[in-house]
Amino acid sequence: PGTLEYSGYAEGFYRHSFVSDSKSKQFPFIYGYPDNRIVQLNHVQLEGRFRSGDWFGVAGVHTGRYVDENYAAEPAWVRPVFSASMGYALTPSFAIEAGIFSSHIGFESAIGKDGWTLSRSLMADNSPFYESGVKLIYSASPELTFTGLLLNGWQAISDSNTDKAVGTQIVWTPSDRFMVNSSTFIGNEQPNLSSKKMRYFHDLYAVWTLSDQLRVAPMLDAGVQENGAGGWDSWGGAAVLAQANLYKDWRVGGRIEWYSDPNAVVTSGAESVLSASLNVDHDLNGQVLWRNELKTYWGSVSDFEWITALSLSVNGKGQF
Repeated sequence: PGTLEYSGYAEGFYRHSFVSDSKSKQFPFIYGYPDNRIVQLNHVQLEGRFRSGDWFGVAGVHTGRYVDENYAAEPAWVRPVFSASMGYALTPSFAIEAGIFSSHIGFESAIGKDGWTLSRSLMADNSPFYESGVKLIYSASPELTFTGLLLNGWQAISDSNTDKAVGTQIVWTPSDRFMVNSSTFIGNEQPNLSSKKMRYFHDLYAVWTLSDQLRVAPMLDAGVQENGAGGWDSWGGAAVLAQANLYKDWRVGGRIEWYSDPNAVVTSGAESVLSASLNVDHDLNGQVLWRNELKTYWGSVSDFEWITALSLSVNGKGQF
């Protein structure tokens, strides 16, 4: 006997820039909610998870503007794949999993409703949302988990070269009100191995529940990559997110962020960007979520915008 869990998610949005009336994407380093003054379907996703004995797996498909933006470098046949992995529990403490799965990097995911803010941070948008490869998971205790990964690359399903990347993740949860996540990535992302440039990246964040009404999450990213001239180019960012529960089904969220990639290692045009956002969310019936966000950028780019989004989520469980 086994268990099967399934979920579905659909999200539409409208983004309005008060600075630009162009309907096209304004900044190349922003991959979420890119279109201006157009109602669009951002993400539709269906996923199933199963567990039977020591075996477990997940398979999911998706479509929408999220896919158009984040999977543009992938072959067309693989873009509809949201997840596809199989795993086996070697012991009660060790498990191995292989396939396509969510990234081990970052606090924010591809599923919009799970984020504290409507839009993702620049740090999230410019680090992997998904990965492919093999990972070994070791649960040292209920509070401490270690993961080692062998990956095809930086947000890559199909490998761009014959080099493999490695990653690590440490999750420490000393209490139900505090957790710390440390994730690393090491690899060469150049398609031509004769121009190899090693990339080293570290993502660190914590989630602190201050009360039943308030949570905060500080985040820090730092990366370096060889520049081919005997030196190193660096990029990174820092942010603080907060979320507060208000009256009944209302909550607010906010983010302050600094992001810098002066040598265009992973972005174009984000030499030094500051941003701030404030959103108000209303849970209409437990499945339908309405979100509104005001966001501004300043520094190497500038903008002031409003984003509204409506999402529907469904979940279920069965046995086989």
